[in-house]
Amino acid sequence: MGKLNLSRRTFAKLTAATAATAVVGCAVPGAALAEDAEAPSRGSEIKRVRTCCRGCGKMECGVWVTVENGRAIKSEGDQSSFQSSGNHCGKGQASIQAAYHPDRIYHPLKRTNPKGEDPGWVRITWDEAMDTIGEKFTEIIDQYGGQSIFNMCGTSRQWVYGPYCFYKWLFDTPNAHVASEICKGPRRLMGSITSVDGAPWMALRDGPRVYVQWGTAPENSNYDDSCRNLVDQMNNADVHICIDPRLSGSGKEADYWLNLRPGTDGALALCWQHIILKHDLVDWEFVKRWSNASFLVVEDMEPTGGRYYELFTPMAGSTADSPAPPADVVGTKLKTRLLKESDVVEGGSPRKFYAWNKNANGGQGGLVLWDVDTTQWEGCNHVAPTRDQMEVMYAGTSQEGYLPPISYNELVEAGIDLDMHDSHEVTLADGSKHTARPV
Repeated sequence: MGKLNLSRRTFAKLTAATAATAVVGCAVPGAALAEDAEAPSRGSEIKRVRTCCRGCGKMECGVWVTVENGRAIKSEGDQSSFQSSGNHCGKGQASIQAAYHPDRIYHPLKRTNPKGEDPGWVRITWDEAMDTIGEKFTEIIDQYGGQSIFNMCGTSRQWVYGPYCFYKWLFDTPNAHVASEICKGPRRLMGSITSVDGAPWMALRDGPRVYVQWGTAPENSNYDDSCRNLVDQMNNADVHICIDPRLSGSGKEADYWLNLRPGTDGALALCWQHIILKHDLVDWEFVKRWSNASFLVVEDMEPTGGRYYELFTPMAGSTADSPAPPADVVGTKLKTRLLKESDVVEGGSPRKFYAWNKNANGGQGGLVLWDVDTTQWEGCNHVAPTRDQMEVMYAGTSQEGYLPPISYNELVEAGIDLDMHDSHEVTLADGSKHTARPV
């Protein structure tokens, strides 16, 4: 596409013709690039403006925008931008269409007709809009309580931080959802575990030998600098595997394109896990320290109150018209067969989980506890290292971060060797004996 030489007029005609074959709703996509009827009266001024892209909503990547007669007609990457290094994804380039789309909403609108009919939208002021929203929230809280309100937001933009914190306090509700799990959450959390503190989703800078791209098309989005990094590592990795029913752009360059049927991802993941276990390719020290794989399961035990025991209570203001949850679910919302201190010791905590320490009792083995509240194994007193104890990574760059010492292992220091394979007999608080095995 970079070698094509299309004029703005030709491109507008092309997109309009394409859109005519697949109109969605009432808007024609090609109309977003229509000619400006007022342009002739303003002369033929053309200039380039250095600014930031708004494609992701964060204005993060540097761009140059060509403006003709007061109208943006082209957006290009800024090579001097340290965040994006000149990269400019398809989403960013298409943001011009969003800016000039005929259906773009600039003002608050209010429905005047009931649902099911033509909405009858009318323009109102921002003051009226905010007053109306406040009144409706107050009505809901007065009638049903704050816990009837659910908050949802996207990520990283400062103007959507509300559901993370103060909306919960304002409405007295725990109900909130963020888009992390469908956004950068997975790579951020896994990056924090396996890579650098401070720049976790930049883990690919570490240079993996095998790069797996699973159901994404990063070449079409430059969110958080990921596009350029991913494309570079695809090319640098010894093996590039693309898992996607579609043949994406990067999939064409992959060493292996696994075009599995939609919905069968889980089967493929289990197959890979089977191979890892069969050939003992597991990083057992990592699994012991950072997963619940060592926790014991008692399969013939009745499930008992789990990690969130006594967290759930009846909703404030419950009435006959809005009854409280049944008594048998209050306080035991989550039940599990994981072996807990409360299962073994009368009055024990349901927030302490058992594993088997092979070094206990002079090497004969015995139970050891993981405390959810302190996030510590029994006998451990692990304290996170301070910044001055860490190694600085990517110093002086926009991705500067800190790497904790990897030589320290609190399990070894405490004399704990977790059993990941064998079954063991345990005695519950009621005196019954059961077989427990690791997750």
